[in-house]
Amino acid sequence: MPVSSASFQSRIEKLDPHYAQARYGAAPAPKSIFTVSIVAGVLGYLGFCLMEYHVLETLRIGFADIKALAMVFGGTMVLAWALRMALKIEGKGALKGQALGAIAAACTLHMGVHALPQAFEMGFSPSWVQTVTSQTDNRLTSPEGGYATAKMVLVDEWQVLTGDWGEEKVALLLAALE
Repeated sequence: MPVSSASFQSRIEKLDPHYAQARYGAAPAPKSIFTVSIVAGVLGYLGFCLMEYHVLETLRIGFADIKALAMVFGGTMVLAWALRMALKIEGKGALKGQALGAIAAACTLHMGVHALPQAFEMGFSPSWVQTVTSQTDNRLTSPEGGYATAKMVLVDEWQVLTGDWGEEKVALLLAALE
């Protein structure tokens, strides 16, 4: 039978992990990389919208074309990446969570403006809030909201890339996206 070189203290800690916590202090709560990355994506999108409104003086409601969609998504991902690096968030699910947060924010920002107009007036302006609330309604599938316009832009680009599909295939694709 081999003799172990482990000390008595390390054997006790292996048997009872609570003993080690009591001796060395409580272990820090594990943070979910995926959850924090989703928040980084949402904050990246809000930051990009604020920057776009105040610096470029652009009032964007929805997405007009694929270039606008790509610019917003690219800018959002850069800001979210910078936030993740500042917070030292790394891991397998970080990029996925960041993209999911950005997409969720793009699809639901107009709903947030309807729910909390005073909060958005502090960051943007009363005229911006008035424009958003007058041109969209408080639904995810609002015709002028981020989800609906992004879907239309992507379907249009898909048609251009794949050639003329015909009405039936486009209707099936749109039905599958809803």
